[in-house]
Amino acid sequence: MGHQLPALAQQAGRKANIPKNCWLTVAVNCKYFTILLAILMLILPGFCPAQELKQQLYTQSVHHQPDTSRIKALYQLGLYYLSHYNQKNHLDSAQFYLNKALLMATAAHRSTEVNRCNLQLGNVYLARNNLPFAERYYTLVAQAHEAKLETAKQAQTWLEFGENVLNKMTDTGKRNPELAAEIAEKYYNRGIRLLETTGDTGALVERGIIIATFFSARGYNRYYRKRSIDIIKKFETSSFAQINALCANLSQIYRDEGNNNMSLFYLLKAMNRMDRLRDTVNKDVLYGELALIYDELGQVDESIQWYKKTLALRENIPNTSPAGLYRTAGFLALNLNKRGRSAEGLSYIIDLEKRYPPKDDDVRGMAAQVKAYCYDGLMQYKLAEKYYLVMMMYYRNSRTGYLREIGTYDIANFYVQQKKYSKAAYYLKDLNEGNFNLSRERNINLMRFKIDSAAGKPWSAIKYFQQYKRLNDSIFNATKSGQIEELQIKYATDQKESDLVSVTKDRQLQYEKANHATNSRNITLIGIGVLLIVVGLLYNSHRINQKKTIEIDRKNKELNQLVSEKDSLLEEKEWLIKEVHHRVKNNLQIVMSLLQRQSSFINNKEALAAIRNSEHRMHSIALIHQKLYQSDSLMLVNMIDYINDMVGYLQECFDLGNRIRFEKLVADINFEVNIAVPMGLILNEAITNSIKYAFNGHRDGYIRVALEQTGENDYLLEIADNGRGLAVDIDLEKMNSMGFNLMRGLSKQLGGKLSVSNAHGLVIKIAFHTR
Repeated sequence: MGHQLPALAQQAGRKANIPKNCWLTVAVNCKYFTILLAILMLILPGFCPAQELKQQLYTQSVHHQPDTSRIKALYQLGLYYLSHYNQKNHLDSAQFYLNKALLMATAAHRSTEVNRCNLQLGNVYLARNNLPFAERYYTLVAQAHEAKLETAKQAQTWLEFGENVLNKMTDTGKRNPELAAEIAEKYYNRGIRLLETTGDTGALVERGIIIATFFSARGYNRYYRKRSIDIIKKFETSSFAQINALCANLSQIYRDEGNNNMSLFYLLKAMNRMDRLRDTVNKDVLYGELALIYDELGQVDESIQWYKKTLALRENIPNTSPAGLYRTAGFLALNLNKRGRSAEGLSYIIDLEKRYPPKDDDVRGMAAQVKAYCYDGLMQYKLAEKYYLVMMMYYRNSRTGYLREIGTYDIANFYVQQKKYSKAAYYLKDLNEGNFNLSRERNINLMRFKIDSAAGKPWSAIKYFQQYKRLNDSIFNATKSGQIEELQIKYATDQKESDLVSVTKDRQLQYEKANHATNSRNITLIGIGVLLIVVGLLYNSHRINQKKTIEIDRKNKELNQLVSEKDSLLEEKEWLIKEVHHRVKNNLQIVMSLLQRQSSFINNKEALAAIRNSEHRMHSIALIHQKLYQSDSLMLVNMIDYINDMVGYLQECFDLGNRIRFEKLVADINFEVNIAVPMGLILNEAITNSIKYAFNGHRDGYIRVALEQTGENDYLLEIADNGRGLAVDIDLEKMNSMGFNLMRGLSKQLGGKLSVSNAHGLVIKIAFHTR
């Protein structure tokens, strides 16, 4: 409601001939004071809540007042409820009050109020999705203007109806947007045809551009192109400056869709008009767009030339935006890289920073981005990576989402080129290719293909490769489809000429009836010629299909070969990883053997104990690598098998026999190496300490080892014994033994919390969370 009422208030002010900026002051002395006061209260909800306003309007509508005031109050009540049309009872109320206002306005012979009520009743039926009834009310208004020979207002009625159809019929997902566009197009055409009869060329151009822009804002680029091309063809030779903007916008849409030839065609048209009209207001924008098109077409030297011209123009514009300079400098640097002139780009950006120092994070990020491009081109990859990361630091909190998207695209592409696929995948995972033009969307799919190929995901890699090929072919074929569409529009605009030619031919046929025999012969020859053409076209179509089949077979063979190569690489990689784990395990065994050998020469009990503790710790790590190379999964360790083997090893090392019983309550969980290693060391320390110190040589000892999953990614490790426990007065925070410090540090490494308590013995718990 709030967004409609200020316009209504100004409209009421205009009815009373009140200047735009002082309508409230004059309203005090005019006879419409009551209704203007009601509208003012609608505009200022802070002074009058919606319920009080509605009650005031209702009071004005039922109390005895002059007809004009009552009609306006009822009309405003109807508008109030119409603004809440998502609620059915409000639509009923809107229709009720508008009908009452219509009856009173009709009885009072107030044609302006009658038309306003009919328009809003039409909008009520549009909100109900009842198009025939809505059209009926708009038709009444159009007929009223026609009766008064008000052609411009009649045209405006149908143009407004088309706009409201597009608004109301695309408000919810229950409606068909494409159908709404077709219906709106019909009424727009009706309004434009009426406007053409007025001879007001300026109004015709203005309304045409407004309609085209409205379609574009709603995402109907096909209708926008059709209307824009029609306006450009009709008024290309005119002096209307708006045609330049229309050509430039059309060029940008074609470029985003990958149709670079049509994009170039309309941009050059805009530049020719700019030169002819000497309209240089947006000259730098047109130059920059031309450079972008040449960039997309792969014409590097031309794009460098026009990027430099764009920068020269923008640097001479008073109070120019540094963001525009840095963004254009980035495009220039990328193209200089293609010509091996990266040092030139680096020199320019360093000089630009001196003349236009960045004053906010967005521009600082752009400066780092351009430097990253240059160092990448100079093959100084460490510096390039550094500036890409600086760029992302600034863009992370950017108020411009597009900068974050472009920065993410750039750093992901850099890591793909460096074959650092895991880092590239990190940045690509949240990148939405739908936010980019067709060319970048194609490149994103190619990057994802390479990443998944390297990660051993053949099926997703094939999917991305197919998408890449489809987009690449789409960019290639977009030019032809755009030219066909333009020819179709040209045909529609030239239809009148075709009709005149048809009439001329009919007259000529009547005149030549006397030469029937000659005509028959000609028709027969034409039929034979058409038949030959059809046969030729069929044969040509057959040949084209054969070529396509051969090409498809070739591509399938290439794809199968690529999949086969990837499978071989994956198998080789798996064996290499197993060999690495095996060698690590053997190396640790050698170190343990050396420690055992050394211990035989040591008489110091403390040193001997330290060496044996080290042996146990190394064995816990070696056991993990043994599990990895023996399992099918090269990345995960099964905790049941691991803990069973570790407990068995400790029982054997300490020669426990039946003196200490072990209870293992371990869930079937698999952990990656970075979780399994610290957990194994914690288990080793805790179990070893219980064996050594908990029982004082007594028999019937009991140690419980438990591992359970407590949440989606939450786990609990518990080691408990029935030994003597800790002394009551001991301060856990001040305990400084190596074993306890090791457990505390490893718990932090797991991202968990270590707790130690006495409960019929010692209980150690580590609760941790994994990603």
